[in-house]
Amino acid sequence: MVFIYLQKIMKKRSLNWDKNDTLSLLEASLTNNKVILGDSDTVLGLLAQVSIKGKLALDTVKIRENKPYIVLINSIDKLDNFISQDINPNLQKLIQRCWPGPLTLIFNCNKNIFYLNQETVAIRIPNHQELLKLLKFFPGLFSTSANLSGQPVPKSMDDVDLKVLEKVDYIVENKQKYPTLIPSTILDCTGQRIKVVREGAYDIKELEEIYGEPFIKEEI
Repeated sequence: MVFIYLQKIMKKRSLNWDKNDTLSLLEASLTNNKVILGDSDTVLGLLAQVSIKGKLALDTVKIRENKPYIVLINSIDKLDNFISQDINPNLQKLIQRCWPGPLTLIFNCNKNIFYLNQETVAIRIPNHQELLKLLKFFPGLFSTSANLSGQPVPKSMDDVDLKVLEKVDYIVENKQKYPTLIPSTILDCTGQRIKVVREGAYDIKELEEIYGEPFIKEEI
């Protein structure tokens, strides 16, 4: 019975990135502060509008609170909307070389964005052509892995918890692309030296060579 119910949910809410009306449906859904589930250039993720209602919607799906989400943008030009720090030449070089890509950078948060209500903000430009097209409609989108808080990250759509599937508005993917299961590498850029928060898809040594200085490894 659970399997049949799951099939009905998937059939009713499933979209393909390649269909002509997919972007307009997703834009309308996110604008109405709904949550969507989709593939990315890293792991399966949940997306919501960057707003108070968008965060609350993600909190409801994830069953968690008081924890920030990564913000996805489609252009470096949108970075200044979210951060309040100068970017030194080495960091600028890292951004130019590694975005779009599986690298998340943590910056000091722009205090004028009252709905973020946090000291820092984690930002990434995904290397996913369809997702980048969707991001053109928004200043940014909240992003998080498609699992319940404290549970393993799903390896495929079949592994996504039923409680998550029941609460998302749409499920979008292209099964022929983006097969990776590795999360993004996360670097904290708020201090004098860069700290490694999470080792992921980008090799740390490669990033250090691009940046020109060694990073500090941070225990999490």
